[in-house]
Amino acid sequence: MLKELKIAFYYVIAIFTYPFFKNKLKKLIKDENEVIITVTPHWGDIIHGLLYIDQFKKETGKKVTVYVDERFKEYVELYNVDKIITYKTSYLKNMYVFYACVNEWYSKKGNRKIIATPPAYAFFKGHSMKEVMRDFVYKVKHDVPSFPNFKEQQITSIPDFEQNKDKIIVFNPYSNSTKSTFKICQAIADSLKDEGYILYTNVIGKQKVLKGTLPLRCSMYEFNTIAQKIKMFVSVRSGIVDTLYNTNAKVFIIYNHYKWFRNFYSVKNIRTKNVQEIYEKGKNINRVLNVFYDFLEN
Repeated sequence: MLKELKIAFYYVIAIFTYPFFKNKLKKLIKDENEVIITVTPHWGDIIHGLLYIDQFKKETGKKVTVYVDERFKEYVELYNVDKIITYKTSYLKNMYVFYACVNEWYSKKGNRKIIATPPAYAFFKGHSMKEVMRDFVYKVKHDVPSFPNFKEQQITSIPDFEQNKDKIIVFNPYSNSTKSTFKICQAIADSLKDEGYILYTNVIGKQKVLKGTLPLRCSMYEFNTIAQKIKMFVSVRSGIVDTLYNTNAKVFIIYNHYKWFRNFYSVKNIRTKNVQEIYEKGKNINRVLNVFYDFLEN
């Protein structure tokens, strides 16, 4: 509760002082042909926020500077941007960037200097995130999305990975943006205990592993390689799923948020192969298991 109040407090401050922040951003622009793009400090938001960065540069000839929380600089470096400006992590700076997404998306000027991404999805319930980024934010004519350029990594977090990869299933019940699907993932893991699979739970910090699974602690880069080679990745809808957009990884995604949220963020808007999505808050576990096993066996 205290965390939510703190966020709300700084957000209110950001709303009333935003013009000063906006002027500061404009001063960072050193070239008439330069555009500054703000991205909110979450991995999935960065992927969506830069979804048409290459096509935008190609169609407009603009130079792109990305303004990002210093914790996420290395991820922006996976894209073809001209310059990255970082800011030190703070509630107020993050609230400025979040508010920019509400305040800037509707700009009608042809020569925008600030592009805030991703926009506030509440304004776009009739569209997918992909459509919003293409048609309303970047306003590009051709549907050519950009993705982070991950390089294949050597796997050090899972012993005997190459020998066992076809038997490995990794679970990710945690997300910063929605409730945990721990109960649902545990039911799936329980059903697999005698099936010969090696089960892992992707965790950070003090997060609990699912009963009957091993902890997986690795970098985002190593995870990307792991997910592409294993039997399946089972996850709540979170930003980690977005890292697999341009891969052929087999992904089972559980949505437990509002139904319009599922439509807006559906992975199938961007990739359809080897993806199964289900909306379930935990009341009908048998339905989840039936869909899961159909997907597992196909």
